[in-house]
Amino acid sequence: MKIIKYDDYWSEVEACMAERTAVGYKMAVIETDKILRFVLKQKGYPGKDLRQQILLAGWRLEDKKGLEKALEKRDEIVNNLEYRLSTFEAEDAVKAYREAILHFTSKKTLKIKARIVMYYNHYLSIRSTFLQRSLVLIFVFFLLVKFLSSTEVGKSVSFYVVKASDFIFSWFLVFALLGIALLVIVISSFLYFEKSKTRIKEDNLD
Repeated sequence: MKIIKYDDYWSEVEACMAERTAVGYKMAVIETDKILRFVLKQKGYPGKDLRQQILLAGWRLEDKKGLEKALEKRDEIVNNLEYRLSTFEAEDAVKAYREAILHFTSKKTLKIKARIVMYYNHYLSIRSTFLQRSLVLIFVFFLLVKFLSSTEVGKSVSFYVVKASDFIFSWFLVFALLGIALLVIVISSFLYFEKSKTRIKEDNLD
């Protein structure tokens, strides 16, 4: 895989900024965002989205307010067609992205072992926020189960919850079966008409 070079794509960002138009500013921010995403991908930083990759790479966005604002601007540009970006906003966003790009291009590509360690520290380590929240949720769940099974109020609540879930899932099952039946009918009809067309063509050839 070709390793990305900072200067290879930055000329496009500068060209967009040089237009000094609303569209140019938007494109400059989007292009810098794409460069940062590609750099992180090539360096091997895991994560489903850019914010998660940056967090796993050791950056907390609350400590990098410029980049956090730049990411918010990028989201606004993508999700809001009427959003207008001022010159100063575009320059600040591009500058924040540029600092992040320079930082990560100077880092070595992560090895598999380093990626595993990152996942462990972020998701499985007792110090990780993800694991702490998961443990709290599990504790609350079992506490709720204990309450529902040991008190009259809890038993009444659980009875109605079970009834409601049975009702919901019974209708869900009905709709699922109807959907499957409809799908079978549509596919069968399609195959029947296709066979009919084939037969008609063969008869015409004869």
